[in-house]
Amino acid sequence: MPVPTSVAAVVVDADQAELRLRLAGQLLAQADLEGGPPSLAARIRRLRVGLDGHALDHQLRLALQLNVVPGAAELIDAWGAFVPGDALEVRFGVFKTPFTRYRDQSYQALLLVDWPVAAKAFGAERQLGVAAGDGRPGEDGLGWSAGVFTGVNTRKAFATLVSDVYGLPLENASDLGDGTGSYALHPEVFLRVTAGTPNMDAATGFDHDGGPARVLVGASGAWDVAPDPAVDFVGRAAVEGLLKVSCVSVGTVGYLGLHDGGGGVQPAAVGGTGEIAWRVDPRLGVAVVGSRVDTLSSLRASARDEAAANPDSGAEGAGALEQTAELGGGATWFLHGTGLAVQLDGAWLRAVSSGVAEDGARVRLQVQLVL
Repeated sequence: MPVPTSVAAVVVDADQAELRLRLAGQLLAQADLEGGPPSLAARIRRLRVGLDGHALDHQLRLALQLNVVPGAAELIDAWGAFVPGDALEVRFGVFKTPFTRYRDQSYQALLLVDWPVAAKAFGAERQLGVAAGDGRPGEDGLGWSAGVFTGVNTRKAFATLVSDVYGLPLENASDLGDGTGSYALHPEVFLRVTAGTPNMDAATGFDHDGGPARVLVGASGAWDVAPDPAVDFVGRAAVEGLLKVSCVSVGTVGYLGLHDGGGGVQPAAVGGTGEIAWRVDPRLGVAVVGSRVDTLSSLRASARDEAAANPDSGAEGAGALEQTAELGGGATWFLHGTGLAVQLDGAWLRAVSSGVAEDGARVRLQVQLVL
């Protein structure tokens, strides 16, 4: 039995064209423990306004999404799509690149409060480009999506690992106050394929439907024609699987990043995420999520060499980051589907830099309201 979904304001004209207004907000309280007194904070984490609609008998679709949190206003999505039939959609604009079914999920449907460290390290992130596919992963037994993008992330929230190792800050081109509004062009090509049980609900890790075993497996790849070595992987690959049966679900994603720091293309980082969740009843789900990222010596050496060659670059801790990991568990109360939900989670965290491991803990409470 699916949980109730959120609602939206809808305008319909005489030709049955629709325009929907959507609002979503998340309020987060967080406690961080790193050996001393806990650090407590509360903030509006997301406040998003969206418009989406269709016309011409659903053959033309469009979407716009903005984050309007004070001090962090930015463009999230802005795209249009041509849908000539049930098996094909051609989308153009700014949107998530098709790298893993896992990142195709909405932030509103995660098992815990936030994305795990491996998803943030490897992406996908939004870019400006064009892509074609047959719909959301899981709708058919076989699925695919392919696209060509600028190679420059419009946001700095995901695919951050290379810049983290190089010790250089990322620009946020989507910032509505300071963003450039234009993007350098070094094309990046993406391909994602999935296979599994038809009509699999791959939009969330929870098994809201229950019933017999359903499975989805996928593989994704990305190749950047001319990457910025201090920001981009030249290539990325991921394999993933999702199993759901009788309200229990298990999901895994594995990542590989390739880097070219001047000495040729080499493996640079590996990572993975594992999840297990149980929808106890239609209003309650519990989950455990583990995630880890390891940087390899080739990437760390390239970062150190770059910092030594450019001492005025402002790089901090270049080549130091070796590993990040987290293991967390939590519960989600679906008071009205994802439209009104409360999440509570806790996690153990580890970061290893220059051979020194630092451990910490985190507790988060989040209230989500979607209209």
